[in-house]
Amino acid sequence: MHRRSVLAAVAALCSSRAWAEHGWEAYDTTRPLYLEGEVATLLWSDPHAYLELAPDPGARVPADLRQRLVPRQKEQVDTAALLAKAALPTQSSRIWRVELASLARLSVWDVPRPKIKDRIGVIGHAGPPVRETPTLRAEILFIGGKAYPLRSDPA
Repeated sequence: MHRRSVLAAVAALCSSRAWAEHGWEAYDTTRPLYLEGEVATLLWSDPHAYLELAPDPGARVPADLRQRLVPRQKEQVDTAALLAKAALPTQSSRIWRVELASLARLSVWDVPRPKIKDRIGVIGHAGPPVRETPTLRAEILFIGGKAYPLRSDPA
């Protein structure tokens, strides 16, 4: 019985780690989405931090989104296109799981650790749901009037 419990624990760990270390293939990178709302849950740990975001009811894409300044990063990302194409999700949900970058990348960008009930915005790409919760992989995080690109390190 003990051996079976150990094997079950290892399988669970491996499956959660595999989920966290995915590539971009599972995400719809053709249609960036914009979400804004309150942080409902936060897990600030590796391999990727994530949070659950409660989107604002009746939200709109901010009128100034295209003009927001986003710092350059090493990987070539068409940030202007992301800002211009970002749309609200067609799927409504009370909660979205937002996958962030590794703690090392968040640290390099000096991203402040949000708190529960903090208001943030995010542009990202929809991916497979986790336990029926829609998922968004963050490209750009907006906290306290600043933009943090998360695809790679600063240029």
